[in-house]
Amino acid sequence: MESKLTYRLRQGILNAVMDFRNPVACNDVINHAEVTVLAVDSTAVLQQWRELIRLGYLKELPGSDGEYAGVSDLGARAMAKKLYGEQKDVNIWGHYAL
Repeated sequence: MESKLTYRLRQGILNAVMDFRNPVACNDVINHAEVTVLAVDSTAVLQQWRELIRLGYLKELPGSDGEYAGVSDLGARAMAKKLYGEQKDVNIWGHYAL
């Protein structure tokens, strides 16, 4: 089972990417306040960045080899559910969503 920090990091990455209008580099997300407040190393951020791409919450920019990504429709819906009080996505909120 993933840790609470893992899910908080996924939320932070999605929030950070949503702050940008266009696809953003993972390095820019690493330095975003939503991520730096968690005090995790860049390896952990990169690991969750790749996991969010694999799960479909981030959409990588073609040809960037996963270095640049934007929020996918699935990622945007997952974050919007929190705002509207709907059932939260387990991949983003963990078992805390249940």
